[in-house]
Amino acid sequence: MTAAAERLAVIGPDPAACARLRQALIDGKADQHDVLDASPLAQAILAGHAPDWPAGVFFVLIGPIDGPLDGRATPADSALRSAMFRAGVEHAVLSGPAAGHADAAGATWRARRAARSLDEHGDRGQRPVWRHACGRCGDGACEARLFETLRAGRHA
Repeated sequence: MTAAAERLAVIGPDPAACARLRQALIDGKADQHDVLDASPLAQAILAGHAPDWPAGVFFVLIGPIDGPLDGRATPADSALRSAMFRAGVEHAVLSGPAAGHADAAGATWRARRAARSLDEHGDRGQRPVWRHACGRCGDGACEARLFETLRAGRHA
């Protein structure tokens, strides 16, 4: 059984930044039908609405261009990220200068697609390959280790 094709959606509190990144991905040879601008969804979440998350979509969360330079999330970024975690929506967080977002999003999506292909066609005994990268350090296992440590501390 083959999984349905997955699309990429750019989400963030700044609609203009989302539109620029979407266009940069399309200009970088992505199919325009495969890259969605989810800033209206972000605005609904920030207005306090619980969204109907679309199926078959992988999200990249980008912060505002003028956000904190020390890597801390803004309240809007935190609200969006919390909504995605609560809903179990698979996503990656892009941080750093906006100039590198298109390359980072493209690389993340290519890695995501390759991992999904391995998950689908690889050894069934293996655990899923994909893990999204930590928004602060880029380490794919960082957040997983953090949550495992926190969970272990609660049960101790």
